[in-house]
Amino acid sequence: MVLVTPHSLHTYQIVAAAEAGKHVFTEKPFALSKSEAESAIAAARKAKIRLGLGHNQRFAPPQREIKRRIADG
Repeated sequence: MVLVTPHSLHTYQIVAAAEAGKHVFTEKPFALSKSEAESAIAAARKAKIRLGLGHNQRFAPPQREIKRRIADG
């Protein structure tokens, strides 16, 4: 299951997908608090499903420029 939904729904959807035995790939942030993140991870572990996190802007020009500036000191 791929989640491309409002961030406020991610934890609920991750838990529901895990309970249904579905692997999940979601955008960042996958949770809005530490407790939500821990709940999502616990559900994934309990269900033995994979929980993947992605950032679809990773190679966009602004992020590449930030990486270049960090590398240049």
